[in-house]
Amino acid sequence: MAPDADDWDNETLVGWLATNVSSTLARTLLLRGVTGVFNSSPGPLSLLAALFVARSAQDLIRRFEPQGPDMRFVGGAQQIPIKLAQSLGSRVITGAYVYGIEHSTDGVTTYAPGLTVQAQRAIVTLPSTLAGRIRYDPPLSAARDHLTESTPMGWVIKVHCIYPTRFWLTDNLSGAVASDSGAIKVVVDNSPPEGTPGILVAFIEGEGARDLAPLPKEEREAAVLEELGTYFGDLGPQAANPQLYLEKNWGDDAFARGAYSGYWTQGLWTTYGPVWRESIDSLHWAGTETSPDWNGKMEGAVQSGMAAADEVLKAL
Repeated sequence: MAPDADDWDNETLVGWLATNVSSTLARTLLLRGVTGVFNSSPGPLSLLAALFVARSAQDLIRRFEPQGPDMRFVGGAQQIPIKLAQSLGSRVITGAYVYGIEHSTDGVTTYAPGLTVQAQRAIVTLPSTLAGRIRYDPPLSAARDHLTESTPMGWVIKVHCIYPTRFWLTDNLSGAVASDSGAIKVVVDNSPPEGTPGILVAFIEGEGARDLAPLPKEEREAAVLEELGTYFGDLGPQAANPQLYLEKNWGDDAFARGAYSGYWTQGLWTTYGPVWRESIDSLHWAGTETSPDWNGKMEGAVQSGMAAADEVLKAL
């Protein structure tokens, strides 16, 4: 009898790989590629969720290829929301987080510190676990509430090390790292198009982030730079001594609580999947977790916003 969604959802990706993939290198690459989206631990990522990620990414193999500065946004990816906000002008309100929503089939009233807004419809774009912290009146269904309680965020500490030059080019190195051990498993060259300063961005994900986050910043920086130095051989002393060290702990960010998105443990999708995108009264859901394509990535977030907007327009 062929396996179905329930079978796949009740099996972990790690367990399936151990049983079905004999090559250690292949297991490592597949696990790295899929969990690089979710940083799925301590809870195990279900096989069904992993298969969805593979389908969602369309060309999964790109996840294994280090990307240089030619694959980056000139001026930073933050230009997407900044330019959208500029086109909307004063209609964009910042610094006013929504803590309560009253909703019915006739409309919504949202509450933020010092601000109340009434509208026909609302699109909630927070990750599921944060969306569940808003107080809804009337309360959402038990299924929706259980979903938000059961979708943990991954944890990422992102580090930028800034150097006078791209010193790694002297040895014809790309500046990229892909590792199956250590706190830092991914490093890429994030230098600007003009080539200076040299910038390496390192990603500390999952278990590595949880281990290093409790340390004082000075100890965490020393540990990161020591590990970074080991990756560059003879150039290690240069890698371990940047002019400037910058870090962002996304797990400690009150409006993110992790990165890159919420992930699905065993049994979650087949249990609560039907309520993932389902609108409730005048409430609609968006965010990268709701996107069928490029789920967990910026492209998925953009596509989900377009889909939610289309859903609202059809409902008006």
